[in-house]
Amino acid sequence: QDIRTVDAGGPYDLIVVGLALNELFTDADTVRRRAAWLVGLKAMLSAHGSIVVVEPALRETSRLLQQVRDVLEAQGHPAASPCTHAGRCPLLERERDWCHQDLRVALLPSLQSVAKQAGLRFERLTWAHLVLRADDEEDNIDDGFYAMAQCAYAGIHLGFLSVFHRMSNHMDIQLVFSRDRRHWQRF
Repeated sequence: QDIRTVDAGGPYDLIVVGLALNELFTDADTVRRRAAWLVGLKAMLSAHGSIVVVEPALRETSRLLQQVRDVLEAQGHPAASPCTHAGRCPLLERERDWCHQDLRVALLPSLQSVAKQAGLRFERLTWAHLVLRADDEEDNIDDGFYAMAQCAYAGIHLGFLSVFHRMSNHMDIQLVFSRDRRHWQRF
């Protein structure tokens, strides 16, 4: 069945679109059609569910995802991540800019050799992403989590969480911690 027209029921707590959106709707109306497809997926979410879109960190692919984000924002479907501010994406103003993440990772030695033989990167991961929430109207419209640097210290993981306050247009850093790097708590 064609994934562009699938009706998979629901409700779902999480829908992951991994390295696939860039393959859909590659015509003259790409951005609008991709946004409409994501709105259709959003209708399948549970009350507090999320859609996570992960795409390659290539400039063209990332910029198209940023344009999809702008269309969704204009239609009343704000992004929960990576950029939580209202309005157009400022990185779309210059052709050379695009939004993506870069994370240093250490692959297992057995995977490093496979990656090297395939000519792939093995010391870091790069990606572009977009997160939509079903309950965006219930979220605090003032605060948005923007980024987090982290490090290990004395057997725990510390994070420096950037929180953007839209109404006052400022950002602060909040200290968070985790024992497993999955579940974080604020101090």
